[in-house]
Amino acid sequence: MDGFTLIELMITIVLLAIFAAIAVPSFTSFINNNRVQSASNELSSLLQFARSTAVQNNTTYILCLNSGTWIVKKGNACTSTIELRSLETPTGINIAASSSAMPMTFNSNGTTSNSPSIIICNGTDAAAGYKIKVNNSGHIRVSNKGMDETGASLTSCTP
Repeated sequence: MDGFTLIELMITIVLLAIFAAIAVPSFTSFINNNRVQSASNELSSLLQFARSTAVQNNTTYILCLNSGTWIVKKGNACTSTIELRSLETPTGINIAASSSAMPMTFNSNGTTSNSPSIIICNGTDAAAGYKIKVNNSGHIRVSNKGMDETGASLTSCTP
């Protein structure tokens, strides 16, 4: 006789279901971690874009936060109508900026007048969060996952 018996097929299906039940929680965690890392990379790229555009055009650009959308505008006021690029905060991702961070102005030489900290988390999970630090010189640094710029562990999702 060729083929499989019904018992053999049922045992195979049960084993596959057990393996899937073990893998799904790890896969969910993997997806959430990638979403946080992606949001961190996108925001860092937006900051770098604002800075490099300010230097390239020898003029001031401002990064504004409006209802969860990060917007790069030409000029030094968020009321400017010249919008260059924007980033929507992904659902479930918490992006918190220090009180001195917004609005963030990049001068024509790439510097910024404030030295903001921005923390990106999935909900309130600081251990899987990322911290972005912008120095007054305009240097943008993304710290390792769950760490701040000094290498200490992030303890909360607020800067």
